[in-house]
Amino acid sequence: MEPGETPQACIIRELSEELAIACEAGDVLTSNLHTYPGGAINLIAVRVRMITQTCQLSVHDEARWVDGSELLSLDLAPADIPVAEAVRALLATNTINAE
Repeated sequence: MEPGETPQACIIRELSEELAIACEAGDVLTSNLHTYPGGAINLIAVRVRMITQTCQLSVHDEARWVDGSELLSLDLAPADIPVAEAVRALLATNTINAE
């Protein structure tokens, strides 16, 4: 996040910059402070509603939708795993669209 930026403003900016996705940001779903050998990151997951339905890759090699049950079978970075677990749990409760 940029100094003074909210998690919601950050996800809107990041999705626009990295995937050309327009979205509306909602509540924070979860966060995970993870320490790597080179330093710590605080990964914050924010619920979003996509306005655009397609993306354009600029800094990533691949983007695809997967079923929530598949999330933990992906090759995730250690900091991503608790976030994927929270998303999977949310999907399992069928409340993903409730805000």
